[in-house]
Amino acid sequence: MAPRSKRANHGYIKTSPNFQYSALENTPSLYKVAISWLYKSFDFSLILPWKEKPLMLDDPCYFLSFDSLDYAVFTWLILNSWRGKSFLKSITFPYNKKVVTKEVLMGIEMGKIAGILPVSEIENGVNRMRKEYGFHDSLG
Repeated sequence: MAPRSKRANHGYIKTSPNFQYSALENTPSLYKVAISWLYKSFDFSLILPWKEKPLMLDDPCYFLSFDSLDYAVFTWLILNSWRGKSFLKSITFPYNKKVVTKEVLMGIEMGKIAGILPVSEIENGVNRMRKEYGFHDSLG
């Protein structure tokens, strides 16, 4: 299903399968890593600017904001790695109505997960991002 869009007073509102988002002039950070708590999966999304404007997420979700694309992609890769997802599965209860909670996400120690990820896994992810989105000036 293709995203729908409509004009709003504050920018554009788009709907995607996982999020509803708006392009606003005054949203603080260009890049975000987000997860919707409506679903019982641990699939984090990398939210990129639209027409050089940051997006604001409207649906029930949690997100981390970044001014740097490098940090956003690195965080997104860590959280979507099998080690990141395994950790989240080990500390959550799938039968709860809301599996992903603020407390669960605050319990993630990014440095520990990053420390046990093979460098090749991060490099492969960065190369995928370069291919898919044409990131050549950034991503280290």
